[in-house]
Amino acid sequence: MPPSSPSTRDLRIDFFRGLALIFIFWDHITGSFFGYFTMRNLGFSDAAELFVFLSGVSAAIAYGKRLQRRGYVSTTMHILSRSWTLYIAHVFVLTQLMAMLFLVNDHVLTRDYVNEMGLSYFLENPKAALVASSLLRFRPGLMDPLPLYIVLLAMMVVVLPFLLRRPRWVLLASGALYLLATFNEWNFEARPNKEWFFNPFTWQFLFFIGALVGSHREANAQWLARCSVRFRQSLLWGALAFLAICAVVTVSWSWPAWHDSWMPRPVAELLYPISKSYLGGARLLHFLALVLVAVLLLPQGKWLDGKFFQALQMMGRHTLPVFCVSVLLSPMADALNAIEGDDWWMQCITAVLGVVLLWAVAQLLEWYRRDESKA
Repeated sequence: MPPSSPSTRDLRIDFFRGLALIFIFWDHITGSFFGYFTMRNLGFSDAAELFVFLSGVSAAIAYGKRLQRRGYVSTTMHILSRSWTLYIAHVFVLTQLMAMLFLVNDHVLTRDYVNEMGLSYFLENPKAALVASSLLRFRPGLMDPLPLYIVLLAMMVVVLPFLLRRPRWVLLASGALYLLATFNEWNFEARPNKEWFFNPFTWQFLFFIGALVGSHREANAQWLARCSVRFRQSLLWGALAFLAICAVVTVSWSWPAWHDSWMPRPVAELLYPISKSYLGGARLLHFLALVLVAVLLLPQGKWLDGKFFQALQMMGRHTLPVFCVSVLLSPMADALNAIEGDDWWMQCITAVLGVVLLWAVAQLLEWYRRDESKA
């Protein structure tokens, strides 16, 4: 079934962004069994790919409309203003996260958050760490996504004029940069690790694939509508078969002996390691298969009108503040779990209560936006 008309707002974008925020929060809680219910345990890709792809889609839709209405200079200034907001948010969350982890580390005897989160570099090199943090180079644990998005928006300034007029050029140039960065190991330097965890030179490919999808929604929908039912079914079943194979491989990692008994060595040498930092090809193909299945099986419809789905859409509309709060909540949840010996009942409380708090933040921001619109 082809997707609905792109002339209306695609509520699926907000829904899946909200879902990605929950998955990211659960994945960041070390040892929580709620992490077993996220994307990363069902295939090669995880919520990070979903987040970056949808960021590209939404950025292309928003800035593409502004480009047509206000021109390139105004749109560029708007993008740079957004990048500055993200930079301020990153610096603020970084300072709050560090303060929280230093405090928590004194009360949790079974964990060493200072070393786990890479804060020992700050204690040993405070001046260098402060300078590096202002340059997005000092990034302890959990502080990788926002710098990536800042760089991707900077790239968007250059690429935006070509998205509508020369989409093939954008795809070819982005793909070429992805391949060159992968084979030549191009990346930015960082501390305490040697390089950025999310390599902007490779992750930009997924971002701009999303941007091309967002900027050509109408053409994509028309092309899919013209395809025969048999062709769409073939695409769907092929993608589902690939995802099933990926799921089996992912599950088999929990039992190494079983995995080694059936995985051919030549295939393993070709497939592994599946790099997240460099967005390995297997991760990229797995996620694109997920996108194809979602487009074919989940068109816009009444299923998005339910209270639960609307709650996720609301979280997706306020991505930046909800994400920032989740970065601060996840180590708090981790610490509470550790204090209680990682008992299952505490894991349930922290995981569910954290999601409720994230929803409450989105609810408050939604109320404020509506109240301001009435003024």
